[in-house]
Amino acid sequence: MSVTYDFDHLEGCTAGESLLCQEFAQTFVRCAAGVIFSAKPVALFSFAPTSAAVEAAGAEKSLRSALRELVRVYARELAPYGISLEALLVRGERTTLIAYREDLVAAVLADADDRAFLAAHGFATTNSRSLVRSMREKLAAYYRELAARPKAPADARPARAEFPHAMGVLFGYPLEDVVGFMNGARVTCRGPWNAYGDAEQARARFAAIAEVERGCRSRFRSGATLRALLQAA
Repeated sequence: MSVTYDFDHLEGCTAGESLLCQEFAQTFVRCAAGVIFSAKPVALFSFAPTSAAVEAAGAEKSLRSALRELVRVYARELAPYGISLEALLVRGERTTLIAYREDLVAAVLADADDRAFLAAHGFATTNSRSLVRSMREKLAAYYRELAARPKAPADARPARAEFPHAMGVLFGYPLEDVVGFMNGARVTCRGPWNAYGDAEQARARFAAIAEVERGCRSRFRSGATLRALLQAA
């Protein structure tokens, strides 16, 4: 967790491992800043190392092996800070992952409306662990279906697997916005997601989350280690 935004050789790591670790940390902070600072329960993101990192890692071991070890180490190091990290799919040089705070997932379940909505869309709602498990299964199934679809002709629009949009409440979106999106309601405000309720409240919510995420990313770019960010959260 001593990794910083700018590349540096990490103690105990090879050059390829250090570069992969640093690039992953950049992606993690950029995509999961809201989870790091408890502004969102879950982040879904992909990591694709640069060609330089692929070349460096490939000279030492297989890229798939290096990525698997990278996720395992990050998951272990993030756990004491209340963050879980899991790989959903490794396809070529791209890994799709989820990062989440189980306590914030439990807070979603504690809301009766959110819990009923998730249950109605096939999510397990017995407890936070069962909810995370069903979320992971639905996402994995979605990505597997996408990967298995035959390539469509150039002049045809390819059919798409249906993303489990109900889990938007786990990304920190208000229930009314998730329902509005799924029902094709009229958008009242656009930001990191589409809002369908009171526009002023939505703008305030967008601004509050943006401030948290911007602050996290800015501190990392300014030289803070990932450990320092986690300790400050």
